[in-house]
Amino acid sequence: MNSKVVEATSEDIPYIASSILRAIQTDSSAGLLKHTLCHLNEQDILKTVTSLLSTKSKHYAHVSNFLIAKHDKSNIGLICAYEPRVATISKLQEGLDEIGSSVNAEQSAALFLKMLPDSDRKTWILDFAYVDSEFEKMTIFSDLVKKALLKARLKGYRKAQTIIDIESVEVALLYKKLGFEVSCECIDELYEQEFKRAGVVVLNSTL
Repeated sequence: MNSKVVEATSEDIPYIASSILRAIQTDSSAGLLKHTLCHLNEQDILKTVTSLLSTKSKHYAHVSNFLIAKHDKSNIGLICAYEPRVATISKLQEGLDEIGSSVNAEQSAALFLKMLPDSDRKTWILDFAYVDSEFEKMTIFSDLVKKALLKARLKGYRKAQTIIDIESVEVALLYKKLGFEVSCECIDELYEQEFKRAGVVVLNSTL
């Protein structure tokens, strides 16, 4: 398939917002934004994400951190790739405050954050890898991840990480085929009671 991966622009915001909503609903993502917003209804998630993508605050869910896969000028997939030392949770809160949201990121995602191992700000983070269902997932997924990792290497990073739902076996296999290895499985009883999922899996890759 003749496709390419490019930096996202403001014109891609509607596609990114709807794709993030689907990723949250299908548990293909298990990152900070999902756990911050998943308590909202579908309409409010879409509205909040759409606004967050274009804030002045450059948090991790800002449009500038997304790569888009295109085929014949149509968007067919995306991935979020960012620097945790820059796009902190406080930056995400700045974005939420900027759009007038009452969501408190740290409180909403407290169980998720508590479960994770100590963060390493020298690790490049991937989130929201999504490919439209009518396209060959492995090929497009691979193109997105490889472009995101190239971007990481150019910025001097030597390690990449993603966090996925523990039940997302297919997504885990896709990452493993690209050289990622399971670093740890984070399971918590309170988390399961809150999110109806046992936990998350952390996968790492050396660049």
